[in-house]
Amino acid sequence: VAAGSSGETLAKGGESAGTKVDDDDSAGSVLKRAVSKLNDAVQGAGNYLAGVSSETSEKLHNFWSAVAREKERTEAGEAVRPDPIGICIGFCAVAFAAYSVYRSKREANRIISLFEANTQIQELEEKARKGEPLPNIVVIRGTINADGGDVSTVSPRVDGLREKVGEIEQPKNAWIEIARQAKRDPQLKGIADAVVERTGVDAADVPDVPEPGDSYARESELRGVGSLVLSEILVARICAKHQRRTEDKKTKTVSIKRPCRNESYNCFHGRRVAEGLHLLDLDGTRADLDLPPADAVGLAGIPEPPPLFLPVNDVWTEFTHYLRRDGLTGPGGRHQRLDDLPPMRLSDPYTLLSEFIFVDVQSPGDLGGMPGNPNVLGSIAEAYRGRDGPAKFLWEPRGFYDSVKGGGYDDVPAYASARFRRTEMVSASELLERAQAAARQNALN
Repeated sequence: VAAGSSGETLAKGGESAGTKVDDDDSAGSVLKRAVSKLNDAVQGAGNYLAGVSSETSEKLHNFWSAVAREKERTEAGEAVRPDPIGICIGFCAVAFAAYSVYRSKREANRIISLFEANTQIQELEEKARKGEPLPNIVVIRGTINADGGDVSTVSPRVDGLREKVGEIEQPKNAWIEIARQAKRDPQLKGIADAVVERTGVDAADVPDVPEPGDSYARESELRGVGSLVLSEILVARICAKHQRRTEDKKTKTVSIKRPCRNESYNCFHGRRVAEGLHLLDLDGTRADLDLPPADAVGLAGIPEPPPLFLPVNDVWTEFTHYLRRDGLTGPGGRHQRLDDLPPMRLSDPYTLLSEFIFVDVQSPGDLGGMPGNPNVLGSIAEAYRGRDGPAKFLWEPRGFYDSVKGGGYDDVPAYASARFRRTEMVSASELLERAQAAARQNALN
């Protein structure tokens, strides 16, 4: 089964929701499979890229489908033979990893320097009056306040979620576990040394997130009540993709094995914020605040994750954005554009690190209900009712239908009902109806 889930967070007021998943593949085996292709990647990528000709839009989509199939086979635990696409992507992944480590270290140093600069709002006002350029990013120490009244959270007022307030179910993030094993497992030292030698990426350069000793599942003392200026809620659909089908030749018995809930998409993102939100710095000077938009639900593909929840990087999605933006460049200097790739529809489930999250749970079943209240999604929709009625949820058919065997990343099975094949916003009741229909069609086919 796959579940919808809800979680909330606070930030002097805040509500967030996320859902989590345990990976059914060990981090060590993932690392070993990846590194086993490293030599082929480094040696073969140049030859492959040198032979890439100017691609049409159709060929780019075929390329993307091949990349997705490579990811499916890896997640399903299959032995993956080196091939041109895999070699090329492996080479790019190594380069991307090195770039990401460098960028993270640079950003961490920059944050420290910005904090130590102790910038005050009055300094920025004086620069503006003189016509001097303002910095793009500053760190201002102070207190968040609001002119309007307090805002409330949703979870403590919804049956089924109220009893879960204080529970945090963070998943074991496979990428974090890989980094931990590379640092501490003596059996992986040879592999880690080989990666350092060939790429310059050292496991010691990767920060510990969460910090050693922190558990993924924990309890929060926050309860989502009090004088709050901001609350935010995120509901994500968790699905089981890349199932494996086997048939016993003697008995003709067909078995389908689905992985643990391993991919997701955001189906609802809501926010309540007090009027006149502003910051008072240490000198008491005021600056009005404009928050980043609450738009982590995307009809056109996976958008940026909600920043107030402090999500760990979604490695696969970020890597594909990197490919789409920068393309591929061969040793001969030939550049292959990949900006016409289809959008990402599903991503790895979020690991959220904000200390203000006060509930982060997943439903035991496929329809988002919790014990005592099968209509949790309807309650959330009603809590965020607007002028046009209760809030709506994103229906993404790829998050409910099984993967297409041999198909591309963007494919929906042929047996899916025609009216369910489009990505669109629907009511909570319509979402549940479609989810049940998709489950029946998966079983029949």
